Amino acid sequence: RHYEPDILVNYNANAPALRYPVAAWTVQLLGPRYAPIRREFRVYRDIPKRIVPQATKVLVTFGGLPQVDAYSSLIEALINLGFEVKTANGTVAMPDLMDWADMAITAGGVTTYELAYMGVPGITVSVADNQVENCKALDAAGVLCYLGPMDGSLPLRRILDAAVMLAADVDGRRAMAEAGREMVDGKGARRIVGMI
Repeated sequence: RHYEPDILVNYNANAPALRYPVAAWTVQLLGPRYAPIRREFRVYRDIPKRIVPQATKVLVTFGGLPQVDAYSSLIEALINLGFEVKTANGTVAMPDLMDWADMAITAGGVTTYELAYMGVPGITVSVADNQVENCKALDAAGVLCYLGPMDGSLPLRRILDAAVMLAADVDGRRAMAEAGREMVDGKGARRIVGMI
């Protein structure tokens, strides 16, 4: 399939490696530099993320999925391990929830870039085939730890073990927070508009 837009935007972390069959005049804006971040997040840009020695507050968010029902066993198990857990589903309160969280467990969609912007370290799983390469790229960049697809083949125990390890790894969480904030600076929409 051949595309002929004036501008092609794909802000996923794996996008720079993609080769789009486009017209010679097409400007390609690829990678997280072009990630548009919602307005309500901007107030947090200059506030450094608190990285506590032992993470106890976990945000669990799986986008538009009915996470409270579908992932209740994950949430219950995290609580049983002593974590304080909050869930979210793309709400306008998302920046406040991310600010509250010491770490997150998330699906591999748009929320990963909001977490990166906020400097929230965490674990990601893919809940759709089109998230796999993005999740792998975020893992390779040190922004989030990718565990694999949440398709029934990923054991709950693996997610819990990863959460316990990350919660105790203050240096690893700090490195993830720094890598995320470096990757997503919140100026993506401005860069896109500047090319129009």
